[in-house]
Amino acid sequence: MTTIVREPTRLLIFFLLASCAALAAPDFHQLIQECQEALAKSDIARAEKFFAKACSGASGEALTPDERASCDHHLAIVDEARGNTALAEERLLRALSEWEQAGDNFRAAYARSLLNLGELYRKQHRLADAEARLLRAAELARGIRADYPQVYAEALSRLGGVYAESENPGRGRPLLAEAIGIFRGFAPDEDAEEAHTFDALGMIDLVAGRTGDAQASLREAVSLSALASGEDHPETAGYQSDLAFALIQDHQYDRADPLLKRARFVLESRPGPDRSRLGIIFAQLSMVACGRNKFALAESYARQSLALLEPVAGSKSAVNEGAAGALARVSLGAVYLRQHRIAEAERVLPDTVATERRVAPNTCLLADSLRELAELRALQQSWVEAAELYRESLELYRSILGPDHPGLVPVERAYGLALKHRV
Repeated sequence: MTTIVREPTRLLIFFLLASCAALAAPDFHQLIQECQEALAKSDIARAEKFFAKACSGASGEALTPDERASCDHHLAIVDEARGNTALAEERLLRALSEWEQAGDNFRAAYARSLLNLGELYRKQHRLADAEARLLRAAELARGIRADYPQVYAEALSRLGGVYAESENPGRGRPLLAEAIGIFRGFAPDEDAEEAHTFDALGMIDLVAGRTGDAQASLREAVSLSALASGEDHPETAGYQSDLAFALIQDHQYDRADPLLKRARFVLESRPGPDRSRLGIIFAQLSMVACGRNKFALAESYARQSLALLEPVAGSKSAVNEGAAGALARVSLGAVYLRQHRIAEAERVLPDTVATERRVAPNTCLLADSLRELAELRALQQSWVEAAELYRESLELYRSILGPDHPGLVPVERAYGLALKHRV
């Protein structure tokens, strides 16, 4: 229902160096292991120090191609965590070239760098680029599945996640189901990636209107992430936010509220919090407050959301500049309508609908916005436009939720009223 921006699970992945122990100095491997342990705890500053020792200066000049690839792969994780996505992309592209030089013994490592690059593109909403890299990673991983089943499962999971955000999310379901079947055979240290898989599956169910199934999958994602990464990890907070969104769609505001407040606390307590994710959480808190008729609080949350999302509006990510901000504006527009602040609603809702037609077509988010704009036009007694907007929102709701969904009844009633006044 919404495009979620989150810190990728790859920040927690212990990178596979294949069988190169005999080719490298012990100090390098020890330093890389220290880096991996720091990344697993999201201790970016500590990881950076170890990478500097392993990969820079005189020691860096003597590195073999696979060691250079390992450095670029890990440093890309650090760069992305620091917000330097352009440098992260550059490093990953260089790592891929270096893995090719290193030879066939490093196909698993090559596939993991492809996965990270694909995930980086997904976060930028460059879905075509992400799909191309992840398809290649899945192809490579399929060839070495017997020796590295976890790499193959991860490739399926990440590719399914990209399809979950596409205009045809159903394409991701069989991939995610296959990945879950493989993950079930692993030790608990793979729970972090399995959590991502359940989260993507839950979001697909949510878009399809299967809120019960969505909530079950998203709860599993939260549980697995808490087990693997801890309750205070940003990844866990992201899954809590997604679960809260599913509860909001089911009007379970009292259950969504504590999840969102917990996720907010986790993100705000970390240095350099993810502004995009925080912006989404504040937008969801606004929806909860609006649903509970706490309009002043809803307006405050919506404005905090927009303030957080605005600084990233010039980025490449259409997710950041479009759908996430639209979520807050829909809530803000709903607040204005409930308070009959017509002029303010007029300043918010038409532009929001235009944005969502571009970045979130064929979603319930667009249907919600069309409905709110239709209500505004009805209050303005522009009955022809109101009827058309209600009709369009109904068509979207029916295609996503099914023709017999009980939530359609008030929209159908409002549409009938608009038609009656139109003639």
